[in-house]
Amino acid sequence: MNSLELELLARKGFETKKEFVALGFGNINADIMLIGINPNRNIDYHGVRCFYDGSELTHHRSSNILIPILHKYLKNQYYITNVVKIPSLNNNIPSENLIPIFVKYLKREIAIVQPKLIISLGNWVYETLKKYNIYSYKVWHPAYVARNLNLYDKYDKQFVNILTKFEIHSLL
Repeated sequence: MNSLELELLARKGFETKKEFVALGFGNINADIMLIGINPNRNIDYHGVRCFYDGSELTHHRSSNILIPILHKYLKNQYYITNVVKIPSLNNNIPSENLIPIFVKYLKREIAIVQPKLIISLGNWVYETLKKYNIYSYKVWHPAYVARNLNLYDKYDKQFVNILTKFEIHSLL
């Protein structure tokens, strides 16, 4: 994202300080890309920014939900990013006028990583990607599972089913 685009977003009232622009992370040669909603301004760059939903309790539970599954099935063979690269106000769903701005960067990330499989973290991401002709498979957002811990085994199974469908046996 260039400085002009950041300045224009700032003029519209969006938080665009460099430290808030979160690019993807992980294995750039991964076959699997996971996509979250957007980063949170209060969380550092250690992998859990993508999954924060606004409360510290859920944040910790969310990372405790997703990170073990990623390590269990994907080892370090994944790349993770967000649809929108800056935080939204109060960690709400990003404004509709932000999405087209950032989808072009997301599409560039996808072109660079060239994943064989894209997994959307939650329904909002899945539906947003679909609008922009980016095909993905959907799992529940980890914050949803964190609030409904009785769904953890089913969440785990969602990953197993997707990986099995794509015959990614080496990771299972």
